[in-house]
Amino acid sequence: MPQVGERALSIAIENIIRNALRYTPNQGLLRIDLHQAPSHWQLSVQDQGPGVPEEMLEFIFTPFFRVDRSREQDGFGLGLALAKRQIESMRGEIQAKNRASGGLNMQVTFPIRHEEHQHHDSNALASNITSQCSHTT
Repeated sequence: MPQVGERALSIAIENIIRNALRYTPNQGLLRIDLHQAPSHWQLSVQDQGPGVPEEMLEFIFTPFFRVDRSREQDGFGLGLALAKRQIESMRGEIQAKNRASGGLNMQVTFPIRHEEHQHHDSNALASNITSQCSHTT
């Protein structure tokens, strides 16, 4: 059974992926990469959506903020705000950057817990993330 922190992280990642799927056009690609460094995990979720105006990037993690309220998308502007809160509660960080080719790149960095560091089990974490998010597509 996942611990509270693991469940919160799974929900945060699910919110990020759902957001990326929402703005990626039909037949578009969504790229998800997970890398392990000596002291942290790096997760990148890249979509092919419209991106976010540069002056608004800092606000997309604010509760109830929506870039364009006229977009025909469901939601209340809470998913990324909750994701940020959950990631930061685990001593992680989240950033959003526009991609040069269009779309958004969400980067999540979080420290490797001591027990993960001892086991170096990147396959287990990747499998956990995949299984927690697989029902979103």
